[in-house]
Amino acid sequence: MNAPPEKSERVEEPFDQVALLLVDLRGAIEPVARFHQARLCSPDAPSLALVELEQEAVIEALFAAGATDCIVATPGLNRWLPHRIRLLLQMQRDSSPGKAETREPDEALQEENEERRRIQSALQVSEEKLRLIFEHAFDGISIYEELPESGSRRLLECNDRYCEMAGRSREELLTIGNTSLVHRKIGRIFTRSENLFIRQHKIPYRGFFSWIRPDGKENVIEYSAAPIDVDDRPLTIGIDRDITDQIHAQESAMRRADHMEAINAVIGAAASAVDVRTLIESAVRELARGLIADGAVMWVKDQIAAAGIDAEEARRWMARFDQTQTDAYLIEDNKIEDNKAPEGSSENTRWLAAPIVHEGRLFGGLMVRGADVDAWPGDALALARAVGREVGAAVERFTLFEQTLQQGRIAAVGRLAAGVAHDFNNILAVVLLQTQLLELEPALSEKSRLRLRTIAERAQYAASLVRQILDFSLNSVLSKESVDLSLLIDEVADLARRTFPETIQVVVEHPPQRLYTYGDFTMLKQALINLALNARDAMSDGGTLSLRVERLEETGSSRTNLHGEWLRVTVLDTGVGIAAEALPHIFEPFFTTKEVGKGVGLGLAQVYGIVKQHGGEVSAASQPGQGAAFFIDLPAFHPEPEARLPEPSTDPLGRVHLLYVEDESLLREVFCDLLGLYGYEVWSAADGEEALTRYGERLAEIDLMITDLAMPGMNGVELHQQLRKRLPTLRTIVLSGYPAEHQLSHGADEGIVAWLQKPISMAILTAQIEEILKSVA
Repeated sequence: MNAPPEKSERVEEPFDQVALLLVDLRGAIEPVARFHQARLCSPDAPSLALVELEQEAVIEALFAAGATDCIVATPGLNRWLPHRIRLLLQMQRDSSPGKAETREPDEALQEENEERRRIQSALQVSEEKLRLIFEHAFDGISIYEELPESGSRRLLECNDRYCEMAGRSREELLTIGNTSLVHRKIGRIFTRSENLFIRQHKIPYRGFFSWIRPDGKENVIEYSAAPIDVDDRPLTIGIDRDITDQIHAQESAMRRADHMEAINAVIGAAASAVDVRTLIESAVRELARGLIADGAVMWVKDQIAAAGIDAEEARRWMARFDQTQTDAYLIEDNKIEDNKAPEGSSENTRWLAAPIVHEGRLFGGLMVRGADVDAWPGDALALARAVGREVGAAVERFTLFEQTLQQGRIAAVGRLAAGVAHDFNNILAVVLLQTQLLELEPALSEKSRLRLRTIAERAQYAASLVRQILDFSLNSVLSKESVDLSLLIDEVADLARRTFPETIQVVVEHPPQRLYTYGDFTMLKQALINLALNARDAMSDGGTLSLRVERLEETGSSRTNLHGEWLRVTVLDTGVGIAAEALPHIFEPFFTTKEVGKGVGLGLAQVYGIVKQHGGEVSAASQPGQGAAFFIDLPAFHPEPEARLPEPSTDPLGRVHLLYVEDESLLREVFCDLLGLYGYEVWSAADGEEALTRYGERLAEIDLMITDLAMPGMNGVELHQQLRKRLPTLRTIVLSGYPAEHQLSHGADEGIVAWLQKPISMAILTAQIEEILKSVA
């Protein structure tokens, strides 16, 4: 039943000559009523209703109201609407009875027309749905006409997504016709006979290709196609899907797997490598493989390893490395040096660089060149960063291991040296004391006296060598006090200026404020003199010796246990430098690079021992031909104001009884004779047991005990402790060839008033005895 016309619209007068009535019902509130009203203008003309997709439910009602056809408006309406109009007009002409009188259709004909309209309406709806799918599909859809005569094809229709993937407009693609000309086939290409077989048997097929786009981008397309025949025309319908993102995701996953494999290989190399060179050679290969790089270089200190480039190019790359960078970074341009691009580079060539670090300490760096930057995923920097840190951690382990090994070797040599020094000091003590006894003989000729002095001088020189060995083995005696390091380097500089050749310039640098450490001024001065003498020998043609003292920042030290305030004394020269293979051994005793007869190899060993005894660290850096730098790091000290000492008493001491305990019989005999000549009454014993047995009941008569430290059975400290139980006021001087620091502090509050190192001068010993006895009195 037809709906009544809308009251708001006036009824137009009917037109006599209307070929087709096109009624646009889009947006109409009551589309059926609007259509009914429009038909009043020409009730006998065929009508075409235009509706929206949302109005699809009223199509049946529109046909019942007399509509000849209904069309659902879609984005491609303007292209195919004229064709639909022409089709309706043709159908109208074909069904017209001509000039014959119009006959009323019978009931059967009317039912046939209604059925035709329902089928046409369903077909129209289905067609519109398919067109919507065609126009709005996520995949690209195309229809080609096959041209068997030429073996080519021609594009008939395609949707917007197909145009988007091709990077061209629909008009441009239709003009090209055979779009295979702008494809790059991926994989196997069918032969002509295979194509004919596919066409004859209507076999669907699939494959991959990439568009040759005008913008230069390349996307990978997965297509599926099926041959069909329409009105005896051979067509192919194709569905194309852009899988570029999937391919990139797969490549990224594979690259990440390669990265994990590379970093695991570097970790394995770090665990199995025997030295730094083996480590970086393996690491640079794995890094280049993981990043598909055409060149890579890695260096740690003076060790360099490269892959894909020669040594000269590797050094050119290294010169470009930014030492201030603390993380991996990209070098955007393709110029390394002198505006000259390396061979094989392209516009996309880029360098990736990263420092080799561990806990903020820079050991070296790495650089990688990629000819195609697009091949590097976003985690390339992460891989370079991880490799740099892993190699840095391995280098740190190598360094600590080497330091531990070297310290173990030094400690072993030090223990051996200390043991030898004890026996050697006893021998030298006998020689020196015997020469002093002989010099007291009144009938000795002048010639014999000169010979004795020569013997004494050489014995003293031997004793100085023993002291150097003891300094190295950390067993020398220190007289610690507040040491002004600025004053210390000034004194060493003054000595160098007076004694060094004029071709050597001496430069001193220190801050205006005073910097103090707690130590033995004389020993520290000896360490600096040794370094200055080595610098002088390295600058035979002249140069500059620099002495500098400064506060040390925590990040400036190579040590990992840096706490509190630290000071650094630097001795720098411009001499011949130290070879890389010699640098790790320079602090070992008896190691020297000087000619035979010009050095015994104890100078730097003594420096090492002195600095260690002061709780410090010593290190060196050098390059052959570029001089050498020695760094002494010492704990800072803030001295208290000094208190005035009381004047010693000058009262006469009277008769003095000394107990002398020494297991070396010859040395004991000489000591007793000399002490007797100085007016002391000396009781002697060969060891602690004899001292306790012979003089245990006469302890009250003993004013002072002098004892050797190392003796069989009971040592000197233990003897003092035993006697102290019987005589709490007992004072003791301990003599030793190698008194250790912990021994000096042990017993200081229990009556051990002095530690003296062998061989001892009789003048020094007697002066010490007088001072102790006066303080007691």
